[in-house]
Amino acid sequence: MASEKNYSPWVDPSLPKVFGAAWVMLADSTSTLYAQLGWIEYAGGVRRLFSEAGNATTGNFNIQYYNPTPAINSVTTVEVSYQPNNNDRYDYYVNGTIYGAQRPSRELHTRVG
Repeated sequence: MASEKNYSPWVDPSLPKVFGAAWVMLADSTSTLYAQLGWIEYAGGVRRLFSEAGNATTGNFNIQYYNPTPAINSVTTVEVSYQPNNNDRYDYYVNGTIYGAQRPSRELHTRVG
């Protein structure tokens, strides 16, 4: 669990693949399987709350976006938890509310608010 500051970084509009972001990540002991939750902002002020679960060895990953995105200048508590007895699922929480669940490189379940 971590507290993330939600701010609006300047992102160069001439570089379309550049972004600002903050997230927490949980990885297995080999740093192969991972899950992360945070916010991302692209040029023009387009901000999204996202989660991603993947396999760093194969490069396979699932990404999901959620609404609403936390307000700028707020602090959000985010958490990624691993559920080994529930199909190896990662659960994503924002301010104590579950936002989604994923299994790395497999199916994806989400709540879009």
